Amino acid sequence: MIVLLRDFLRSIARRAGSAQTTRWSIAAAAGLTAAVAAPPNVILILADDMAVGDIAAFNGELMAELDRLGLRENTLVIFSSDNGPDPGPGPRFNLGLRGMKYEVTEGGIRVPLIFNWPAKFPAGERAAVVNFVDFFPTLVELCGLKVPATARPRDGASVVPVLAGREQSVAATRFWQWNRLEPNYTHNAAMREGPWKLVRPFVLRSAPKHDSDEIPVLYHVEQDPLETTDLAAQHPERYARMRAALQGWSEEVERERRRPAP
Repeated sequence: MIVLLRDFLRSIARRAGSAQTTRWSIAAAAGLTAAVAAPPNVILILADDMAVGDIAAFNGELMAELDRLGLRENTLVIFSSDNGPDPGPGPRFNLGLRGMKYEVTEGGIRVPLIFNWPAKFPAGERAAVVNFVDFFPTLVELCGLKVPATARPRDGASVVPVLAGREQSVAATRFWQWNRLEPNYTHNAAMREGPWKLVRPFVLRSAPKHDSDEIPVLYHVEQDPLETTDLAAQHPERYARMRAALQGWSEEVERERRRPAP
């Protein structure tokens, strides 16, 4: 993989002008317009079932090659994983979090995320909750693109203030849901609002044939990261409001999913 990546990086270094033109062509096709003359190179790595040693070696060689080619200072490298560990091979290290891949508990959705851009962001850890839907608005801002006013609303929020150290968190509500085939929002769905998380429990990995009768539960994830204590009875107003919000989001997503293509 690193050999192919080296060839790719060398092509960027040799043909910087044409690479920039290609980026703007893609941006234009998405209805975006440029606001800066020199956007960063962006490399997004989603590691799936890579061993820790392989990840470390890969990232080390990647950074070394960027340095050697003189691309490091203007290259944003984003590293993450798509989900928690797959339960198929058996128990795997997961920080002791509840759940694994396929589930909306923390063990299924909490993954490592690294943004590395030496010329832009100070080193250090951030505690903010970031979702993949935030990548688009974040890259739009970092690349100096402008979304036309007529564009359809998009999910997510830019996390540039957090990456730059100006803010501690992103003021956004997060939603998740997964099941096989036709979505059934009574199964395996969650909503995160600050430290609070409402979870419709995971039921089965196969496609659900009926609505789930499992009762949603409410966790305070910062105080209870292992999601062991249901606080719904202690916070009935919050619980009812978050249940209604999750239901509203589910209906909105379903309408969008069924919207005829233009």
